[in-house]
Amino acid sequence: MTTTQMTQTDTMRGVGGALFAGTLMIIGGFFWALEGLAGIFNGNFFRPVADYYDISGTTWGWVHLSLGILVLLAGFAVMVGQTWARVTGIILVSISAIVNFMFIPWAPFWAITIIAIDIWIIHALAVYRPLSRVTD
Repeated sequence: MTTTQMTQTDTMRGVGGALFAGTLMIIGGFFWALEGLAGIFNGNFFRPVADYYDISGTTWGWVHLSLGILVLLAGFAVMVGQTWARVTGIILVSISAIVNFMFIPWAPFWAITIIAIDIWIIHALAVYRPLSRVTD
């Protein structure tokens, strides 16, 4: 096969991964928003394991609620194939990884799990190549 000839498999690289990433963004954003609501309504919901930051549980709640809603909406846009949503998803999920790194003192296992999932989502959105028109 020459470089000008592409199969449908070549032009659809990462479709399944991108759909799964969008699904994870929707589910993760929903749960992240719920976690944020728990922090807002009950400021003692988040209790740090150690005294690393002087951030209240309510503040963490607002951060989680806001970012959760944004990730949820971007996930829906990824599912319908919007290019801007993939870029936005990569940015939001990168922010999610950073925020969860800072959240490790409050929920270590959960935060590290989310960071690992975020890294996979970034990869899946970055390698996805939508179906392109190949001319003969």
